[in-house]
Amino acid sequence: KVLEAAGTADRQGMEPFGPDWSRDAHLWWRGAKPGDRLLLAFDAPGEGRYRVVAQLTRAVDYGVHQLSVNGVKAGRPVDLFHDGVVPAEPLDLGVHELKAAGNTLAVEVAGTNERARPKAYMFGLDYLLLEPERP
Repeated sequence: KVLEAAGTADRQGMEPFGPDWSRDAHLWWRGAKPGDRLLLAFDAPGEGRYRVVAQLTRAVDYGVHQLSVNGVKAGRPVDLFHDGVVPAEPLDLGVHELKAAGNTLAVEVAGTNERARPKAYMFGLDYLLLEPERP
């Protein structure tokens, strides 16, 4: 669920780009600029520690983004530039303490790849995978 978005965030059908997206679609964020943020809410199967893995999209007009889970930065900014529209490699966002409901994924525009055409900052999220952390 979209809680906050500079620009526009909605469903984009991915059928023209191949069968590699779940349910043939992703969440497409566009119209943002550096420093803008997209805030999404997600639930977990239950309270606990989970490894969070994001399946993102890469394309020629996609930006460099900093992701955070529940307010904690999840690694370094990720560059989603590619010379075609393709699913990215699954991105491990680390292990996080999650609540059953009301968790957040924040995406902040950090910049763009110098090869991006045009200089754009788009972002695509196919899904989040939550893997329970084993003691």
